[in-house]
Amino acid sequence: MGIELTIENIKIEIGEDINKAIGTLEYPYSENDDGNYFFNELKLNIANDKYMGGNGNS
Repeated sequence: MGIELTIENIKIEIGEDINKAIGTLEYPYSENDDGNYFFNELKLNIANDKYMGGNGNS
């Protein structure tokens, strides 16, 4: 089992598809760069593997 983030009963697993993770959160966000999403209200960035230096879309 890996790391899990829970926000208002919504669970996001580290490593899951970023589009699925973003779709489950019901908060407004902006895409700062391709693959880097910022949720201002949560003060949270979510980025895909490629943006972080990998080669996937997790």
